[in-house]
Formats: sequence, structure tokens, C-alpha cells
Amino acid sequence: MKFVTSFHHARKWFWYEVTYTKDKRHDTEDPKYAGANKIYPPVHTVKDSPTREYMQAWEDKIIEVIDKYEPDLLWFDGGLQKEKFWRSSQQEFDGHKRSFLSYYYNKGLKWGKEVGVTYKHEDLPQGAGILDFERGRNDTLSKIIWLTDTSIDEKSWSHVEDPQYKPVNELVDILVDIVSKNGCLLLNVGPRADGTFPDEVKKRLLGLGDWLKVNGEAIYGTRPWVKYGEGPTRQRGGAFSEKKNKVSYTAKDIRFTTRGDTLYAIVLDHPGNEETVITSLSNHNQIGFGNVESVSLLGSEEQIQWDQTNDGLIIRVPRDYNGNHALAFKIIPEKKLIPK
Repeated sequence: MKFVTSFHHARKWFWYEVTYTKDKRHDTEDPKYAGANKIYPPVHTVKDSPTREYMQAWEDKIIEVIDKYEPDLLWFDGGLQKEKFWRSSQQEFDGHKRSFLSYYYNKGLKWGKEVGVTYKHEDLPQGAGILDFERGRNDTLSKIIWLTDTSIDEKSWSHVEDPQYKPVNELVDILVDIVSKNGCLLLNVGPRADGTFPDEVKKRLLGLGDWLKVNGEAIYGTRPWVKYGEGPTRQRGGAFSEKKNKVSYTAKDIRFTTRGDTLYAIVLDHPGNEETVITSLSNHNQIGFGNVESVSLLGSEEQIQWDQTNDGLIIRVPRDYNGNHALAFKIIPEKKLIPK
């Protein structure tokens, strides 16, 4: 199991400050709690830039977590690149970012394991970490690995009395769409106060796990293809795009992943009695796929009937196939496959 730590403390300079909120009930200026190494930052006005002591304390807290817990991933909730926040301190703060990054990545080499750092917006240079879209995702295939962080609950990160849990089918579709575009999914599940999870949450996680038991070959350790997919449904890209553009995928929406010379075509809805047509794999396709050698369906031992035509690769789903959610076809080409 991977160990992830989250950091929000870059925002403390301006988050719930009395001078920002005008709310005198807050104790953010109480000397017992306010200071570079205390719960709140030193007392300051809205025009003040973060102090050197505050920035050093910010880095020290990250280093402490790295040394004590050896996390696999450091997740940052933004706030690392804001002109209105860091102002004249931005250049000096960038030095603290470089310092903790080099320290952590070198520690990962020493520990002998892969480690990662997430960032939002333009908080870090491209390639220095993993770009994160909160409650959203990329709308196209990316050469750089990226991350979606979202919650199983449509409206909350924690346990609430009236949750709106995403159904298993939606969780599967989200995962497949993300992986096909060179992304990863970080799924939040909010436990009760005693650490237990509601039955409805367990049911969804087990449902996602059941699908992965059958179709994980098309997800784990795969790489993107030259295109992420085909079909009529488009998900808007960017952070917080989940609710702005709620989509329901159809049997014509197909996503691609690869493993070696194998192409996986994942159909995001059951086609029923209709044939599945993958237009990207037609006889005259322009992406250099060539001829198909074999087609099989993960989770089925039936021999799959298929035909490669000018309209596309036509696949007939076995009538007795009762798999749930998206279907993953394993396609072997006659010549070597060129992944992304």
C-alpha cells in the first residue's frame, strides 16, 4: 500500500487571517498561536509578504514529514505560485521549493523506491512534479503523466449525512478515461469518525475492484496509444470540471491503452445486441495500425467474431457475456504496435 501525505500550509499566510476575513472571533493573532513555527503565521497585514522565517518553517515541516514517514507521494493543495500571496517573496520561496524537491527525490533514490510530488496550476515547472486536476481531468492525451484527485462523494471530501456517491459504472468510466490519456486517479473516500466506512462506500469500492480483477490487464502498467480514444462524448478539461460537464458515456465511446504490442480497446458501455465498431482500426486507418491478427474479450473464454473493414474493426460481443460496466477487448496486430 502506498503512503500519501497532503500539505495545505502554504495557504496559511492568507487563509482565515483576521485582516482578510474581518472576523475577530478567530484567534490567528493570539501570540500563543501566531508565529513562524506555530499554528498560525506571524501577525501581519494584507500587504505584507511572507517572511523568511515563515518560508523556512514551511520547508522544515515538509522535511520533517519526509524524514519521519518516508511517504511515496507528497500532495500539495496549491498556493505555491500566487503573485498576490507571495509578492516580493516569490523568488526566495522558489528556492525553498527547489530545496525540498531535491531533498525528497534524493531520499527516494536512497530508499530505493519511486516517489512523486503533485502540484496544481503552475505551482511547479513542468516535469518537476505531477500536474494535478482537482475534481477534473485532462480532455486530451498528454505526453506528461498527470493526476486527477476526486472524491467518491459528489459534494464532499469527508463523511456527511446525505452523501451523493458516484455509482460503480461512473467510477470505472472515470478511471478508464484518465488512464487512456496518460493520467492516474487518486480517489478519496471519507470515513466515519470511528474510521469505518458505510456499506454503500464498500459496495462501490468492491464493485470497482471486481471490475479490475477481470480487466486490470488493460489498466495496470499500461501506456497510452497514439490516440486516447474515439466516440461522441466529450468531457470538459481542467480542474473542477466534473460538475460543469457531467457526461454519460455510450457504447460508441472507446478508450485505448497498450501493453507491449497489445492494444486494449475499452468500450465504456455495453453495446447490447449491436456490434462494436472501432473506426480507428479500419483497413484504411491513417495511424499505422495495420492488420488485426486476433481479438479477445477480457473475462470471456468465447471465441470472438470480428471483421476488419473499411468502416472499422467490427466486433460481435458474445450473447452470453454478462460482465458489468465497460468491456475491454484485447487486440493483437500483425505487426509491432507503436505506443505513445
